[in-house]
Parts: sequence; C-alpha cells; structure tokens
Amino acid sequence: SGSDVCNACALYEPDDGTLPVCDDQTPCAAGHTCVNGTCRWDNWCFAPGTGPNKQPSAHVDLSITGVESGTLAKSDDPGEFVFSGGTTWTGNWSFARNTDGGAIANIELPTAVEDAEGWKICLDVNSNTLSGINNWEYFKADGDNVTLDFANQVCLQYTPPPAGYDIFSNEGDILTVCAYIGNDAGNSAGEILLDWGDSSSETHTITANVVTCYDHIYAEDGDYLISLSSPEYPLSGSVTANALVNNVDPVVTSEVIEGGEGSPVTLVVQAQDQGANDLLDIYWYQYYDPSHPIDPDNAPPADAQALGVSGGAQSIGFTYPDDIFPGGIAQKAAVVVCDDEDFCVLHVIELDIADVLNFTSTPGTSAIANQQYSYQVGTFDPGDDSVAGYQVMSGPTGLTISGTGLVTWTPGPGEGSTTPSVTIRVTDEDANFAEQTWTISVSASCDDNVLNQDESDTDCGGVCGSTCLFEDDCNDGDDCVSLSCSENTDTCLMPTCEDSVQNGNELGVDCGGGTCEGCDNGTSCNENSDCANDFCNPTTHVCATPTCEDGFENQDETDTDCGGTCGATCEVDEVCA
Repeated sequence: SGSDVCNACALYEPDDGTLPVCDDQTPCAAGHTCVNGTCRWDNWCFAPGTGPNKQPSAHVDLSITGVESGTLAKSDDPGEFVFSGGTTWTGNWSFARNTDGGAIANIELPTAVEDAEGWKICLDVNSNTLSGINNWEYFKADGDNVTLDFANQVCLQYTPPPAGYDIFSNEGDILTVCAYIGNDAGNSAGEILLDWGDSSSETHTITANVVTCYDHIYAEDGDYLISLSSPEYPLSGSVTANALVNNVDPVVTSEVIEGGEGSPVTLVVQAQDQGANDLLDIYWYQYYDPSHPIDPDNAPPADAQALGVSGGAQSIGFTYPDDIFPGGIAQKAAVVVCDDEDFCVLHVIELDIADVLNFTSTPGTSAIANQQYSYQVGTFDPGDDSVAGYQVMSGPTGLTISGTGLVTWTPGPGEGSTTPSVTIRVTDEDANFAEQTWTISVSASCDDNVLNQDESDTDCGGVCGSTCLFEDDCNDGDDCVSLSCSENTDTCLMPTCEDSVQNGNELGVDCGGGTCEGCDNGTSCNENSDCANDFCNPTTHVCATPTCEDGFENQDETDTDCGGTCGATCEVDEVCA
C-alpha cells in the first residue's frame, strides 16, 4: 500500500535525518528530483514526519489492475523498494505487508527467477524469518487480500503484457485505478484528476492517507494512456501508464428451438458483443457437417443469411420453411457471429426433433350400467408413421381395445354410479408412444335387474317411468302402466272404466277403446264406436256431433249430407231410399 511505500522511502534518508542538498550545480542522483533544495524520489514518495529536516509529505500511488485470462497482472508502482536486511528488488510489486501494523522487518526476498512466462518470486518459510507470521498477507492483482498459510513455499508469478505496456486487458473487462494521497501537514483530503485516455476523465476528492479505487471499462480495443494527477500542496504532478486493450470474440448468449416433427423449425439466437457498440454480423448455416468444420475467421457465407445489427446484444431468428423434419433426428445447424472488427465465433446448434404422436379423438365420459360403452380411438403422426399397436394401461374389468383402436366395455349391474379411470397407449412403428387418460361416469339403468335409483320396484317406476305392471310396488299412479296405484296396498291396479284415469285401451278418461262407453266431443278417437255421438271425424280423428254440412255420410243420411234426417236434398244420381 502507499504507506508501506513511504516507509520504504524513509530508508533512503541518511541516518542523521538530513536530506541531500541540491541546486543547479549539484544535481540529485538518478531516480530523484530536486525539490525546494533537497533531493526527493521521482515516485512522489517523501519521508514521513515533520522533523526539522523533513518536509510535509505528499504521495500519489498509481495502482492499475488488469486481468488476462489465466494470469495475474501487475500493480504499477514505479521505483525500487528497499527492505531491511539490504535486499533490493525492482520488480514493481508491493509484495507483502504486515496487517498488525508492524514495520517491514526481517523479510528477505530471494532473487527473482526469470522464465519464459515472466518472473516468479518464491519465499521458502524454512529459510526466512517473518515478523508477525500470522498477520502477513500478499495482494492479488484484483486487490483482494489472501492470507498465506506458509505451509511450504509461497510464490508470486507475473506474466508480462506486450512490450511497452503497463497493463494488458480485454474489451469489456473492468480496470481498476487506485489513488493515494499521503499528507502529514494536517490536510484531511486532496483532489485528484483521473484521465482514462478514451475521452473520459474524472475529478475526485479523496481522504488523505486512504487508498481509493475507481473502475472503468473499455468498450473497444486500442492503446490508451492513463494519467493520474494531483495539485495537492506542496507538490503537484502526474503519474501515467500505458494500457493495451485487446478486442475479443463476441459470444452467443442463448438459443431457442421452436417446432417439431412435421412442422417448420425456427431457430432463435441471441448474440452479445463484449464491447458496447460493435456491430454484429450473424451468419446462419442451415446444415452443419462436423466432418467439414467451419473456420469462423474464414467462413464465406455461401449458404448463410447475414444480418448486421447495432448495439451489444441482438436476437435473430431463421426458419426452415421447406423442410418438414421427421421425428427422432438430430440435425446440426451453426451460426458464425462477427463484430465490426472481424472478431468471429462459431456456435453449433443441435436440432433434436422428437417424435410426435397426436390423438385426434375425444373419448366419451358417460355410460349406463348393463349397456355397452364404445369409443373409437383416432391418432395423427406428423411423420406419417403407422400405428403398431394399442394397449389398455389401466381401466375397469372387462374394458378392452381392439387392433383397430375400438374401446368397448359393458358396465355390470352393480357398477352404476361409479367413475372408473381409463388409460390407453398407442405405439407407432418407431416405438414412439402416446397415452390418453379419461374417466367414465356410469349411471344405473332400468334394465339392470337391480332395485336402484328411485325405482318403486325393480327396473320400473321413478326415473324408469310408468312401467310397473299389475301388483308391482308403486308410490303413485305415475309408476304404473295402468297409471293407477292402490292407496291401500301401494301396488299397481288393473285398468277399469271407473278409475278416473286414462289407461288400458281407453282413448279418454274411462271412455273409448272398445271396452268403455263412447267419449264426449273433442276426444281423440279411432272409430265411431269410440264416440258417444257415434261419429269419429275421419279427418281429425276427434269425436264430433254429425251434421248435414260436415261433408260425411252419417246419421241416417242416404248419401253425403242428404236424405234421411237431412230431408229431400239428394241430387240426381245420389243414393236415395
């Protein structure tokens, strides 16, 4: 941290506390600057304290973090660090600090080990003494602290960015810049100006002696000069770092497959660019053969559909209009997504089209006891597969299904008022199957030889209507064929011509039918004997009084409406007595 850097700077002061004097004729040593007649470090780290020969200190510490895949980036802290014990390291990394506030003492850093990936510094706890061992930490590149367990050997490894750059990152990554102003003159806050080098800058007032960090995202690749400056008294100046931001491939964030066997298949893909404003070109490859892979960076869209869009994310759909897929196939399609700087990625899509078997018929849900129930099953297979078989998976005893899909069942006399569940299965030639489940509500019947429902006697009366015969039990006349129920015995009576109901062969109440006297006018009739006036109108079949103008030969007429009672009214050739 910045305070540790300043403590390290103090080690450069002579033991008597004086600072090297400088002027135009007496320059400072390399790495130092003449300030107010004394030599100070170029990294703005000044001796702390307010002794007679010490100036109020001000410190700006630039720490830039960028992460490249699989590596740690470095914290940029220019200058050497000298630790007690005489070991000098110029690796530009604040290696460790003591969290209990102890001085940086008794730490011996071995020589940096160079390799092809950069450098690696390891600390063997068996040969080094650490003060306050339980409180020592090292810093990761993202600024998080990780406590070392010192079980064996701990190492810090750094992979450098390209030559000439202090940081190396990808578009869309977060870069963190940390600022520190140390001020022993009593000022509690200071102002900094942070310029990100991409036409954006920030001004912040930060608390003295507190490291404060700010994040930034570069949407595009390029070279950026980051500067951090402070006008804080008594010194002002700036620290800069070069940043290289690398473009990266866009990504496919989601996909949707719609459609199935026997219907057009639509693919919907959403692509996301890592930057903020890159255009995306999405190329569709309707059929992808893994044996002939596509190089996304050299993929001519010979059989592809392209669409250019703006912004960071876009959904695009494509339909196979002429291809009706059979069921049970696994076809591959592919998309190549490119940003406007020709960074491309290949995304392969699995078109797993399932078999589909549909029912086109709806089963009946009601039946009557002692009567046959039937249901003809109908199916449709979009892939034109034929039906291989029908099967009853569950159902009442006696329910069957034929080889043509006809379900039949006759509920027994005791199964009235039950609701059994039925499940059938239909299997196609590809062994794909579909099941249909329903319930059947069974009603009692009037021919199940069981006294049930509201019948007055077995299978008669009540809901079975006026069907009870002579001497069957009845509740009222409506239960009996004779419509006559004895009030004394509650049994059906034989019909008579004096029971005040129309029953038997009667054509009216206690009249007609050949057994009772003739009926009054207006009563239905079949022949003249059914009527009290001995005239049944042949047209209306209703009893009526005969007249000499009714158009029929009746009474004692010798011909139609003439002679007899009608007098001498017959014309020539009409019958006469």
